[in-house]
Amino acid sequence: AASGDKDAPPCPRFCHTGLVYKSSLYVFGGYDGQNRLNDFKQYRLAKEVDVEIPASSLIEDLRSFLNNPACSDVVFIVEQQRVYAH
Repeated sequence: AASGDKDAPPCPRFCHTGLVYKSSLYVFGGYDGQNRLNDFKQYRLAKEVDVEIPASSLIEDLRSFLNNPACSDVVFIVEQQRVYAH
């Protein structure tokens, strides 16, 4: 069972752990920008939800940072080619 007030929404967080098991989403801990969180939340998911989950763009997003002059604070010259780095 989840801890805390069931009607209160959780605070925004990152660096948390989560998993889906059977019909629930469980979230533990994380960081809210000022405090380490030590709470455990359970969210019961609807039985029939018609949601389209988009394909991940993580790899493409990370690739866009490689050799990118806008994200660079160091430039190496390798075989007469500029290589942007951070």
